[in-house]
Amino acid sequence: MVIPQANSASKMQQDTPPKQDDSSSPNAFGQLFYVDADVSRGWPEREPETLCKLGVTQKTASARCSENEYTLKNKFGLEAEMEVVFEATGFITEVEKPLVKATTNWSCEDLEGGPSTEWRICRPRQLARMAVLLALRIGTEDTRHADQNSKKSSKGGPGGASKKFLPDLKIVQEPVAPAPSARRSQAPGGPLPLARPRPYFRPPGV
Repeated sequence: MVIPQANSASKMQQDTPPKQDDSSSPNAFGQLFYVDADVSRGWPEREPETLCKLGVTQKTASARCSENEYTLKNKFGLEAEMEVVFEATGFITEVEKPLVKATTNWSCEDLEGGPSTEWRICRPRQLARMAVLLALRIGTEDTRHADQNSKKSSKGGPGGASKKFLPDLKIVQEPVAPAPSARRSQAPGGPLPLARPRPYFRPPGV
């Protein structure tokens, strides 16, 4: 399966900064979590893994993607064809910092000068999976604590079985094609759901 090529109209001109139009205003969902990936697979030269960029934005994902591609070319002198491969809204926008910390071993230290950068060299689908799993883990813990505090504050209230709370999470788009090196290990019947862990494909200690 091949990641579809981006519409040329959504790409910036070679040496022109991305235009700020209506897409730069907050979108219908407010904040958006995204993952961009180099679909040319040529960076820097036949890398077995993919150059990715994660982040949170109030712009459209395509507008932010154009800015990231422009940054690669004009700040770092790197040719890449970036495309949005993952978009999600809801609580997932709150896990950007934990995700950056958890995926430090995938960082690209040549970009922005350190492991705290949001650039990663990894499988795009696995980066999206890490974001989803962290959102579910952290969000569930937060809602569980909120539920416990609510019960403590309502003394003498009617008893009952506690509900299982899950954080709000809406996946708008997800990576459908793994990097070439991942195809050999792809699960029969297609990619596993993003909410299902794949322990062999995550950074150590996560």
